[in-house]
Amino acid sequence: MPEISKEILLMFDYNLTLTSLSLLLCILIFSRSIFLRRCLDTKSNLLEKQTKILDEMVQDLNIATEPNINEINFENTLTETETNPVSEEPQNSFVPTRNDMRPPERYQYAQSMHRSGMQKEEISSTLGMSGNEISQILKLASIGCRDTDPQDFQENLLPA
Repeated sequence: MPEISKEILLMFDYNLTLTSLSLLLCILIFSRSIFLRRCLDTKSNLLEKQTKILDEMVQDLNIATEPNINEINFENTLTETETNPVSEEPQNSFVPTRNDMRPPERYQYAQSMHRSGMQKEEISSTLGMSGNEISQILKLASIGCRDTDPQDFQENLLPA
């Protein structure tokens, strides 16, 4: 008889251990699911807040991209100016015309040095200007040369 009771006792011990481990596993799974649900709720709230902020930004951008009255008036003024050319005579005799205006002295020097055969790098180092600035000055001079009489232009470019 003692042997039977030992087997029953061992079996009972085994069942108790298995049951307690199963119960522990269930508790762990349950606690993990609660933790994950809380994380999901937190991230969901954060996502809602960010979505609202983005919607407000899109709304602000839409408002900003709508043309306002000042921009429309400016565009209308530009189109009127393009369709109605202004007379060549100045309205005020005190305002110099385009032909009366001379480029700055440094620009005149740069153009005369280029005409004499100097390279852009030499001109820029001599006048203390950047190479890009020298290139732009020379391009503008060539454009101006096309608009006016080249001989007249050459005389205007010479330093005073």
